[in-house]
Amino acid sequence: MKPYYLIIFIIGICFCFFQSAEIVLAAECQVTVDVAHSYIGDLTIVLITPSSQTVTLHDRAGGSTDNIQTTYTLNDWDGNHHGYWTLLVTDHADQDEGTLISWSVAATLPGGASLTATAQDTPLVIPDNDLQGILSYIVAVAAVTSDGITAHFRQWLSDQGYAADDFARDDLTGGSFGGRQAATDVIYHHPVIFIHGNSDKAIGTIPGQTGWSASLDYFLSQGYQTAELYATTWGPANAALTAYQYHSKEYLLRIRAFIQAVYDYTGTDKVDIIAHSMGVTLARKAIKGGFGHDAAAGGDYDLGAPLSDMIDTFVGIAGANQGLVSCYLAGGSTPTCSNTNGFYPGYLVGGLGPYGVSDILVNINENCNYEGDFIFTIWTTVDQFVGYGGLVYGEYTSQIPGQHGEKVFYTVPYGHFNLKDLTADYQWNMVKHHQLN
Repeated sequence: MKPYYLIIFIIGICFCFFQSAEIVLAAECQVTVDVAHSYIGDLTIVLITPSSQTVTLHDRAGGSTDNIQTTYTLNDWDGNHHGYWTLLVTDHADQDEGTLISWSVAATLPGGASLTATAQDTPLVIPDNDLQGILSYIVAVAAVTSDGITAHFRQWLSDQGYAADDFARDDLTGGSFGGRQAATDVIYHHPVIFIHGNSDKAIGTIPGQTGWSASLDYFLSQGYQTAELYATTWGPANAALTAYQYHSKEYLLRIRAFIQAVYDYTGTDKVDIIAHSMGVTLARKAIKGGFGHDAAAGGDYDLGAPLSDMIDTFVGIAGANQGLVSCYLAGGSTPTCSNTNGFYPGYLVGGLGPYGVSDILVNINENCNYEGDFIFTIWTTVDQFVGYGGLVYGEYTSQIPGQHGEKVFYTVPYGHFNLKDLTADYQWNMVKHHQLN
């Protein structure tokens, strides 16, 4: 048979924790895989743990044997069970099709308690000779709560005149996160503010709306408290409205006010910001401040002075700082792609340019190092939304001018959303130690 590759990315979650959200070392973690296939010697199965450790579960063994129904015990894995687990299944030859019947991740905790997460979207057909593969997701109970910001933070916001900003977003499940449980809670770390991307939200469990669940879980496992982690939902959290979201005056004022509120509420000398996708460019303008124009909101506006002195570390994940090629192809025909407050990257004339770049992009890129004392980016050349290897007119659009460092991925499963959900350890290192890893 001719060599051929079929790649299946199966992304799940295994959380092993007590209610205190402290790290709990699992006595044993197992992955159970049920695959119907007529020639299992064609297959390899590789597990990728939340900290990117790879474990080969099946390596083209079994020859013409039918089916895989096996539970694999992870004895040598690194113990990090918070976050997303990825299963990479590759078919190395043609002529044989298969079906992913089911798969699950289970951990047995000290004392005998156990947690299990099982895929809900199986069975899925494994097509033969199809490099696109299939995606299957597991949603497990998360360590973070989706109850929204704490009562203590809500009361403080009301007392300080922020009630109209509705940072709690109680209209959404997982609309916000963060705050002290009591006035006596002590802040030990720079508070981290998480800013999501277009049509995402603060905390979630479904594809495209996972929010910051994985990052919050990881930071909690590393000793952060709820009083040191903050997120709100700045948009409608509706994928059907994606093309209508832009760098509006409303969103910029909302994000800017949230940064200011967290800074004042926590009383620390600095805060950290981690942003994803459109949240990167929104956050950059919110920090920079100054003038802008939003025709739908009355025209010219002034956000005020920069917030740069408040920010220690800024991490931009999968941002489109130079715009998007897809917006050039769309001709700036939607609010998201407009040449005023969208991601329109401009055009070339005789190989020169770009000309006509979106006003908001010109504004945030015309000077450097205002985002914080330390600026990092995390990006990938296989971003399915950015596309084109991440390049826009020869520049990597997810880089930030003047950045101090970057972590770059070149292969799946690090696409647009996984780049956020699978890199919590890198995010933590950047804000905690100002290091890449």
